[in-house]
Amino acid sequence: MDAIKVENLSKRYAFYPNSKHLFREILPWKSESPFGEKWAVREISFAISEGQACAVIGGNGSGKSTLLGLLSGVIRPTSGSIANRGKVSSILELGAGFRLELTGRQNIWLNASLLGLPEGKVKRELENIVGFSELGPYIDKPVKTYSAGMLLRLGFSIAVHMEFDILLIDEILSVGDLLFRRKCIKIIRDFKRRGKTILLATHSLADVAGLCDRVLLLDDGRITQDGPVEDVIRRYWQECERNENRISKGTAPFRPESIHGRPTGRVRISRVRFFNKDQQETDTFETAEEMTIRIGYVVQEAVRNPLFRVQFFKNDGLWVYGANTYRQGLNLGNLEKDGEIKLCFKALNLLEADYFVSVGIWPDEYKSFSANMPYDLHELAYVIHAKSSREKGAGVAFSPCRWSVVRNGDPMLR
Repeated sequence: MDAIKVENLSKRYAFYPNSKHLFREILPWKSESPFGEKWAVREISFAISEGQACAVIGGNGSGKSTLLGLLSGVIRPTSGSIANRGKVSSILELGAGFRLELTGRQNIWLNASLLGLPEGKVKRELENIVGFSELGPYIDKPVKTYSAGMLLRLGFSIAVHMEFDILLIDEILSVGDLLFRRKCIKIIRDFKRRGKTILLATHSLADVAGLCDRVLLLDDGRITQDGPVEDVIRRYWQECERNENRISKGTAPFRPESIHGRPTGRVRISRVRFFNKDQQETDTFETAEEMTIRIGYVVQEAVRNPLFRVQFFKNDGLWVYGANTYRQGLNLGNLEKDGEIKLCFKALNLLEADYFVSVGIWPDEYKSFSANMPYDLHELAYVIHAKSSREKGAGVAFSPCRWSVVRNGDPMLR
């Protein structure tokens, strides 16, 4: 039997230039078109069975908190329907429902009365709530003096000691200290064994894996996947890795010349191009694919054996790899005429991500680099995109490998 059933649920927030426009919008005879709008939740449908522990995950702004607010009744939907079977207890926001001037003990009574609990029930549970919160003498101090962790202790303690069939928790466990967090997780597992329905919105995949049987993945207010924990976490992890490793369009070339002061300009980079194994110019390469970088240069004044350097960086600034002509033992002699030089990678061993590429021309390997005096430098000026399959591994660098099972008859075991 379904404990929660949601059909075509949507929540729209409208934005107006000022309060006058908002007032006109709520008048039934004189509606005002919104200045802008945001669909926090849009056309969501799902059902959660009694006794099921389900997680809601997704990036910031995906609609997790709005969804739990709708299910708890704190937020009214724009359209759609919600059917909850049984009493709902929720922990949606630190400090929500507390009167800051009242003490922790007084807020327990206030919250209990708002939830409609009989006075006798509150008296019986009061010391259990106080004891579970471990607030000690602070329980009789004003809530406005509480830290975020103390608010979590009080709010969680009240919620789990109420009579409920459905427990809604919105991303607050991470606020508590380690010992109280363990205590919270233990009691949530106990509720699960007792057949309570639990819906947990969180960024913690550890909580999802340890507590839940099912996951809803939200993106831009919609459910993009609904299924077993392992399957949904895999997809979410892959999406997070792609987003984390992506370099936004328009970011490069954002620094097409040196930040190290004015280059000497005796040799100048004229253009940089990237080619694949078919000699097609591109910025996207498969992991282990051949890649050639062609660097055009213009000689303003003859120089002796300059150093050409290429460096790869992740979007977080991590220096991934660098190569230069000195390390390869390439002596360019006297450079007097314009020309082009190329760097060829037989196999680009970078795993899936976006990478910045810096290209520079220097008088030598160490002295000019330390003194920040290049002939010319296009720093973090180019972006390449590496694409790879899951089989090639994870991280930054691709290193071909093979797994095998060691049998009892293997000579290496003797």
